[in-house]
Amino acid sequence: MGIIADVTASIGPFGTPSPNPPLSSSDSYSVIFVFGSPGAAKGTQCYVFAQEFQLQHLSLGDVLCAERDTSGSEYGELIARNMQEWKIGPMDIAVTLLHDAMKEARRKDRIELFPIDRFPRKIERLQLFELTVFRAKLVFLLNNSDDVRRLRGLKCGNIENRSDDTADIIDKRFDTFASTCMP
Repeated sequence: MGIIADVTASIGPFGTPSPNPPLSSSDSYSVIFVFGSPGAAKGTQCYVFAQEFQLQHLSLGDVLCAERDTSGSEYGELIARNMQEWKIGPMDIAVTLLHDAMKEARRKDRIELFPIDRFPRKIERLQLFELTVFRAKLVFLLNNSDDVRRLRGLKCGNIENRSDDTADIIDKRFDTFASTCMP
């Protein structure tokens, strides 16, 4: 397990700011990003952390699926296509949707600390988030061996009855992770 700390919020030419304005300094939000290879237990660690401290665990995958499944969604078709092709979608959409989910949890449940998994996946996404929303408190990188990754993926697929958790697809997910997410 590794930790990435003190990431510069300078974004340069990576993208334009989200339509959501940055949260004001009076808002008391905090974020802990947890990312890593498929099967590294990102969701499990966030879930345990959220349960222990009564927080709202957000998963970018869940946020994207909810948007994809929303009738009339502006981004639904693009998200569905990217998921089908195992592509990482536009970072401004991911940042906007996460920000919206955080604001909703704050409004509804007064949540102030969010463990978030499957984000940032790329340093540019973290930079955009910090430029347009706010600075993360901590970013964890979880990693595991090939054997553990495959075993966890297959076990999860069996538990959740997911047809897309085969050894070949798990390897493809890892290849995507390794080629697009690692420094």
